[in-house]
Amino acid sequence: MTVKEFFSGIFNFPISSEMVATACYKRGIYADEYIEEVDTKTQDLTLADILVMLSRVSQGYTEKTGTDAFSMSVRGDYIPLADRQAMRNEANKIYAKYGENENVKLASAINIY
Repeated sequence: MTVKEFFSGIFNFPISSEMVATACYKRGIYADEYIEEVDTKTQDLTLADILVMLSRVSQGYTEKTGTDAFSMSVRGDYIPLADRQAMRNEANKIYAKYGENENVKLASAINIY
């Protein structure tokens, strides 16, 4: 299984090849290499980078996805703020676990509704 296949399989909605390639580039790996050749730390940090990118996307999905940390159900043309924050929170936990505190970002949006 390639790195791209691995990360595409984690989510139950489509993520772009470019998003996976960008996260891989940031971590010094290639999307077409075998996931077994990538250490767990790099896999986790790449996942965190993808979660951050997904929390910033402008288009939404009509699929459901989740992990142990969050369950996401997205309807319509947007990803709700709560789901974006949940993705960011999970990414922050991964960054903190590996001491990448410079990547940990606090929520900057306030839901007034």
